[in-house]
Order: sequence, then C-alpha cells, then structure tokens
Amino acid sequence: MEMKYLYYILTNAEKELTISLIVALEFFLFYCSFRLVVDHINNKKSFCLFDACNSFLWIMFTILILVATGLIGGEYGVTSPFDGSWHVSFMPIDSLSWATIFNIVLFVPFGFFTTLRFSEKIKSFRTVMIIGLGFSLIIEFTQSFLGRFCQVEDLIMNTLGAVIGYFICIAIIKISNKLAAPKTDIIIYIPALS
Repeated sequence: MEMKYLYYILTNAEKELTISLIVALEFFLFYCSFRLVVDHINNKKSFCLFDACNSFLWIMFTILILVATGLIGGEYGVTSPFDGSWHVSFMPIDSLSWATIFNIVLFVPFGFFTTLRFSEKIKSFRTVMIIGLGFSLIIEFTQSFLGRFCQVEDLIMNTLGAVIGYFICIAIIKISNKLAAPKTDIIIYIPALS
C-alpha cells in the first residue's frame, strides 16, 4: 500500500505542487491583506518582505504536506473505528523504505520554515519536535478516517524530519550571522619602551 501511494505521489507531483501553490497563494494573499490592515490599524508603516516570503513558504509547505498525505485532494473511502474498518499500525519503524525516507524528507522543509517563521517563539528543538509531532498526529488521525493507514512509524519519521529541518535552519542562521558580523581589525598593543 505504501509503495503504491508513493508511486501515485511521484507520478502526480506536478499536479500536487500546482494545487499546493494555488492554495498557498490564496492563503498568502489573505495573510498579507490581513497584516496590512492590522499594521494600518496599529499605525505601523513597514512591511517586511522577508517575513512575508517566510510566511508564504511555510504555508506552501504545510499545504504541500496536506496534499501529499491525501488530506487535500485525496480520493479515499470513509472508515470508522466503529465498523471495524479502521487501519492502525502500532509497529514502530518496521524497515527503512522509500516511503519512510519520503516521510522524513516531506517534513524537513516544514521544520525549517516553522523555525524560520516563528523564530522569536521557538527557543529549542523540543518546540519544533512537539509542533511536528502534533501536526503529524493530526494527519495520521485524519488519515485513519479516510481509508489510509495510521502508523506510528509515520509519526516518528515525520517528527524526525521536522527536527532535522530545525537543525538545518539553526545552522544556516548561525553561518549567516557569522558572515554578516562586522569585521574588526586586529589591534596589537605593544608596550611602550621606556
């Protein structure tokens, strides 16, 4: 089932990306409009393009995850725990497959842009880990009602991907801060000879 769905995702990647981009642009335009109105009410005159781009990318990758997991645009049947058709697997990390790697890679940009977008609120990797776990839990829980499998392995791999994204973001921020640091001249004090 996993390989069949992964093949579907990879063969329909252009469609999935187009849907994600369109929906993300709609959310982004709404977000920018909202920010401009709020900034106008608060008499703020500045609009930070960098923050707006971060917000757009965060929204786009969040929607891309929802599209890739089938929560947006998926064609699945309805299942329920009450009729015995619920698909849940509590087996942690069965094997390293393409689907497992896909789950990690899918959440790396989410962890990266979550860290970048909410950098003033995120103080440690634990925060991103909780956000990634929570988002993944919502996805897996919802998938269980759409005829898809709810797997503990997916929770672990998605969370791992978000944490990897956090560490990549922190590394890039530290490197860019070092490169942007003002250069200081080396001053050597030579004691006066008397």
